[in-house]
Amino acid sequence: MSYERVVWDFDGVLVDSRLESWRSASEILALLGIDVSIRSQNTFRKYFTQEGVFSDADRSVLKEMHRLIMKSRAGSLELHPCMNLVAQLTVPSEVITSSFRTVAEKVLGEHAACFVNIRGHESDSKEALLRAASRNAIFITDTVVDVERCRKYSIPVIAVAWGFDPLGELEKARPDFIVESSEQLAAVFRKLRLLDGAAPSEYA
Repeated sequence: MSYERVVWDFDGVLVDSRLESWRSASEILALLGIDVSIRSQNTFRKYFTQEGVFSDADRSVLKEMHRLIMKSRAGSLELHPCMNLVAQLTVPSEVITSSFRTVAEKVLGEHAACFVNIRGHESDSKEALLRAASRNAIFITDTVVDVERCRKYSIPVIAVAWGFDPLGELEKARPDFIVESSEQLAAVFRKLRLLDGAAPSEYA
């Protein structure tokens, strides 16, 4: 299959936001008298996305609070080295994120110009944005939830193991490819003819 576009997740893929995200979530819960130190995405989901602890309405408020705090701390986030691959690709790239688009643009800085489109929470939910993605695109993510969404909508997906969900959980979700470094991601891009040069034997 030939791809016309590479779609990148933002948090955990292009930017190293994991520890700041969990720290911010722990601080929000502390305001509610819940003493929890969040150190995994599964624990984060328990309070911010899954049924059981809070009502739907309360979880919605908590998620908005979390987005606002992350927006205020955008200046402290650092880009992952995989960002260097974007300008080398032979097809356009875009970003789909559950964060605010303005946060992605601020963190990306001058690199934002490498993307033909950056869509975030201001536009729609992440699932809706993925559902509307081009069938000729491949998505790059770091979470099991997104891998499952991609499989649901028949979107090819590359999972990276340097983000929010650990390697073992990503493997169980069965993405099309899974990589643990920028070098391995580059090899997959070469295999898919999205990056010039021969692919290392691992993905040849």
